[in-house]
Amino acid sequence: AVVSTQSTGSYDDFNWMRIQGKTPSVDVGPDNDHTLNTAAGHYVYMEASYPRVAGDVAWLESTWFTNPTDNCMFSFWAHMMGEDVGALNVYVFTIYSKDLVHTLSGEQDVVWVKQNIRL
Repeated sequence: AVVSTQSTGSYDDFNWMRIQGKTPSVDVGPDNDHTLNTAAGHYVYMEASYPRVAGDVAWLESTWFTNPTDNCMFSFWAHMMGEDVGALNVYVFTIYSKDLVHTLSGEQDVVWVKQNIRL
């Protein structure tokens, strides 16, 4: 699935940003992306500290797709560092429901952590 960093819905409070190198905030986030591990690589980032407040939400969405085998795996690398880190929730939307399938909460480590989620 293709992931979009633009969320135009009225259901979020701010957007994810596609960046390179260090995060704009001091002493949080990675120095580089996971794949290239250089400042040339890209990753998506959202600011968890000011002006964010508890309860703010930013959505990162994929296009709709069909899971033909019911054995689909969503894999990604997460870097959650800093005292203001909240939760990263993964939802699966169908025409019938919105299901929370994975949660990663709070500061994880100073490294990228791989997540594998069966959809």
